[in-house]
Amino acid sequence: MSLLSGLNWLLEQNVTLINVSLTGPHDALLARAFAKAMDEGVMVVAAVGNAGPGAAPLFPAAYPGVVGVTAVDVEGEIYRWALQGEQVDIAAEGVRVPVWRSVNRWEKESGTSLASPIVTAQLACARISFANIEAYLAEHSRDLGEPGKDPIFGWGWLRP
Repeated sequence: MSLLSGLNWLLEQNVTLINVSLTGPHDALLARAFAKAMDEGVMVVAAVGNAGPGAAPLFPAAYPGVVGVTAVDVEGEIYRWALQGEQVDIAAEGVRVPVWRSVNRWEKESGTSLASPIVTAQLACARISFANIEAYLAEHSRDLGEPGKDPIFGWGWLRP
């Protein structure tokens, strides 16, 4: 319910782009809420999850229209725990990323939730419309893996 409340608040603020750095199972209420947001022209970018390459799809990244983000390291190698599948649209750096801890120190962490905000920020700066997202990702990413969109890297590595 907190996620729904937060999503509703964001829609009331007339945002055009939302990052979701969390994953979970399918939920009918959340599916409807994200569909409503996208119907209103809001782009949703979400982490695909860290349950391993053979795990079942997680949500909201697996909902239709959501931009699913996976994680790669500085060399472009896939994060070993990143989910794979049709929900993967794009990759960004998310392995051994410096994160500030409340105990006044930096630590390195990994995960698709760290890569997702990078993609969101780039899309915000580029002011890409929801209708043009796939073309933008294909044009501005470095293709990794099989040519074109694939279930491991999506369209490829979207680098800053």
